[in-house]
Amino acid sequence: MRHGSTPARLAACGLLLTLLTSPVIAGDEPPLPDSRLGHQTAPLLLLSRPDVRADLGLSSEQTASAQQAIREMYVQAAALKKRPNTEETIRGRRAIDEAMLQWIDSRLTPEQKTRLGQIDLQWEGPSALVSRTIVSETLRLSTDQTATLKAAIKRRDLARASGHGDFERALFDASHACLNESQRETWRSMLGKPFVPQVASREPDGGKPRR
Repeated sequence: MRHGSTPARLAACGLLLTLLTSPVIAGDEPPLPDSRLGHQTAPLLLLSRPDVRADLGLSSEQTASAQQAIREMYVQAAALKKRPNTEETIRGRRAIDEAMLQWIDSRLTPEQKTRLGQIDLQWEGPSALVSRTIVSETLRLSTDQTATLKAAIKRRDLARASGHGDFERALFDASHACLNESQRETWRSMLGKPFVPQVASREPDGGKPRR
């Protein structure tokens, strides 16, 4: 696997899930993905964040195109949420995923796609070690390692729900201890240079980010 060659496909089916489980802020405005930090999130939706766009060096034209694409897909996904799970609905979901992949493939440079793939993995963090087959296969995780990581992720999720402890740090430490040195080196290579998200929230009255 070329570590940055398939950034969008690392979360190919994530866009619809992300859009439909994130809270609606107002009208047709897609929510920021902040609430999904530590969870698999659609790469295209990450481009709604100014810090991600700055890291990738998106042009004003790319930024405008990304915002329009995110808005259009959000509206389409919201409409599908109201429909029964028929073959037509499934085709509609696939069409949204394919549109996301097409936008990334056609609008980003190879370097930007590679970096987006790295940020995508960093955004999810250690849970990507088991949630994404392409990662677990690349690292050649053993059955025991997979079970250990899943247990650590479950503990993280329970701690997050209760609001107790530094749950993300605990998961990081558990995953670091679980991997051997060769696996840790491969994982660091897949992640690339560190990206530190400037997590924002939107004011309920204006829908604008605050730091």
